[in-house]
Amino acid sequence: MEGSIINSFMAFVFSCLCIGAFKPISKKAGLTDSPCERKLHEGKIPLIGGISIYCALLIVYILTDSAPNGAIFLSAVTLLVFVGMIDDRSPLPIKYRLLTQIAATGIMIYFADVQYHHLGNLFNSGQVELGSIAPLFTIIAVVGTINAFNMMDGIDGLCSGVSVVALTFLLFITSSNQLSSAINVTALIFCLLAYMIFNLQMFGKRIEKIFMGDAGSMLIGFSIAWLLAETTQAENAPISPAMAVWVIALPLMDMGAIMIRRIMKGQSPFQADRNHLHHILLRAGFSHRKALLIMLILAAGLTGIGYTAYINGASDWELLCLWWGAFTFYTLAISHGWRTSKIIRLIRERS
Repeated sequence: MEGSIINSFMAFVFSCLCIGAFKPISKKAGLTDSPCERKLHEGKIPLIGGISIYCALLIVYILTDSAPNGAIFLSAVTLLVFVGMIDDRSPLPIKYRLLTQIAATGIMIYFADVQYHHLGNLFNSGQVELGSIAPLFTIIAVVGTINAFNMMDGIDGLCSGVSVVALTFLLFITSSNQLSSAINVTALIFCLLAYMIFNLQMFGKRIEKIFMGDAGSMLIGFSIAWLLAETTQAENAPISPAMAVWVIALPLMDMGAIMIRRIMKGQSPFQADRNHLHHILLRAGFSHRKALLIMLILAAGLTGIGYTAYINGASDWELLCLWWGAFTFYTLAISHGWRTSKIIRLIRERS
């Protein structure tokens, strides 16, 4: 417990120090985000959140006892952060980002043996073993998770806040199971909290705003994907793979709904737009802070619904069916985004 508190304190302090150190460098290096049609912020914002979190985690890892597979995790994350920074400076074609994500997942699979070997008792007929397709399934799951969190990075505090919700839940369920991990979860949470202070300018406008960038969202998505694989595949796993989709329900549902909408319109599923749920809430008249709060409550609520069903004996199949039901409703709401925003606005005006 004491070691966890010290690691958390170090992670928070080093993350703040790294942010302060990288700010003056960011503009010279071209690591800034300028406003455009999709991005309505003011001025050039430093894209240093991801590299700051990465450096803070690296320092904590060096100064503390080495976690099992810690070096392997950091190797994979280094690749993601490096390519993410290049993409933040000058956008890369999606294929290069996907290849990088696949390569990082390959490191996770073949050097740390962290992968999905089974899907649990999914059909109430015994454990579903993945066998030879385990690496392919793991790559799809990890790359999907990375991009789900990348798509969450749409308004201030959203990607980091939803990540803190998921990581806090994972910390809660693994604390009594003594699962060892390559990732210091508490350190990552406190790195994200340090980032949020600057991103949300919690102490006023005198604090210069920063953004996470693709380097940060890919780091976070990969970390959570790694933790979910470890947590569901361990010998005494605290949750099943079917419960994993509830841990990151909001990012997965939002990504899935948006990609379906884009494909139906004949667009690339990776084409950026302003039709995510947080954009709908903004069009409905909510402020950025209120939209963020609603999204965080929804993220926690969805995870809470899944976990409540899980601990009350719901089978893996029932958990999955319940998730698909929630996803269907979410997709319908997203696919009629303008109508949904008008309905929400009317409800707010009449309440």
